[in-house]
Amino acid sequence: MARRLGVIGYGFIGSSVVSSLLKDDMGFDLVGFADIKEIEGPPVPQIEVPQLIEMCDVILEAGGHDVVEEHAFQVLDSGLTLILVSVGALSDPILEKRILSTSKGELILCNGAIGGVDYLQSVANMGGIKSVRLTSNKRPSVLIQPWMDLDLKEKLKREESKLTVFEGNAREAAKAFPKSTNVSATIAMSIGDWEKVNVRIVADPLAVHTTHLIEVSGDAGNSRFELVNLPSTQSPATSSIVPHSVMKTLRNLTNRSPRII
Repeated sequence: MARRLGVIGYGFIGSSVVSSLLKDDMGFDLVGFADIKEIEGPPVPQIEVPQLIEMCDVILEAGGHDVVEEHAFQVLDSGLTLILVSVGALSDPILEKRILSTSKGELILCNGAIGGVDYLQSVANMGGIKSVRLTSNKRPSVLIQPWMDLDLKEKLKREESKLTVFEGNAREAAKAFPKSTNVSATIAMSIGDWEKVNVRIVADPLAVHTTHLIEVSGDAGNSRFELVNLPSTQSPATSSIVPHSVMKTLRNLTNRSPRII
């Protein structure tokens, strides 16, 4: 019997996944989606979140931190499988503890734009990660945030020079850039330590791609790997590979029995 799937969030990621599932359902019964905006002429039914949860076995979250804060616990407490794309929302320690402590449902974190998660988890399991440093380079326009002062916002708008706009740990980065730091959040969740992940975010006017340089030091040795992703034309703060990563997560789900991870 096909699992009933609902999508919360119909932006670049959510709409791309819905479109892909209409071509290849992979064993899912796509019930519909929920979004704060009314979508004109949707290819599948638009349903309010409470009703969507009642009608589904699996919920894909693709709506951002607010959606996670408002609905994630309800999804899990209802005994459903929740696939989380906005991993950065778990930077809130209270929300993280509440979600991870529930004994109901199944939580799956989508890797999104990052690779090497298995390596990070293996090093962490050795008990010997000393430090992780992530340097992310993005176009200046996608990094403008409400908390920035006017001078910094103007510099980013002018896109005249390369500029470091943030340095701190992964928890701080997720709060400062909620749409641009799922990579650092995924690293933090992979090693089980938000404070150990040092994040540097660089605005680069010459950046055609979004670049993530990950440097790890630990008992396994030292490693360095780099991801160079093409940004989405629809949502430049998001790498174009993310919907494909979500589809891989869904495909993996159909090939195994449910479990808590």
